[in-house]
Amino acid sequence: MGGALTSLVAVAGTLLGSALTYFFQRRTAGRAEQFARDERLRQERVSAYSMFAEAVMEYRHEELQVWLHRHGELTHPLPEPFEVEQGRLRSLALRARYRVQLLAEEPRLIELANQSLDAVADIHRAKDATELMEHGERTEERVRDFVRAAAAEVR
Repeated sequence: MGGALTSLVAVAGTLLGSALTYFFQRRTAGRAEQFARDERLRQERVSAYSMFAEAVMEYRHEELQVWLHRHGELTHPLPEPFEVEQGRLRSLALRARYRVQLLAEEPRLIELANQSLDAVADIHRAKDATELMEHGERTEERVRDFVRAAAAEVR
């Protein structure tokens, strides 16, 4: 009977060891999976946020060029279909904003993205070169605010 009890304790110990091993491996795998998911999201956010800032600044540059051209301030001609390029860059900036909206955790980040695009849209309303520079600087400031907030979110 003593041998049977020893065998029973050995089997119970083996089963308990296997169950504990399974439990801890499952927890470790879950943590690793969560870490990988969080890291993918972080990388996607970094990509989307930097793409948005880049798109807004390119759109800003084009808006400034168009304003300067229309007001006779440029010495070199713009390519013929500059309105097409202006529209393409605006579309690119809007698509980048949509990605920000999908990925941002903080509502403030979406607000800053919207403010950045609004600031670019104000450029063509400038009445003179001084106002143009103010709008251009305001856009750059809004993008910097966006980048600061985005950097805080992805850290």
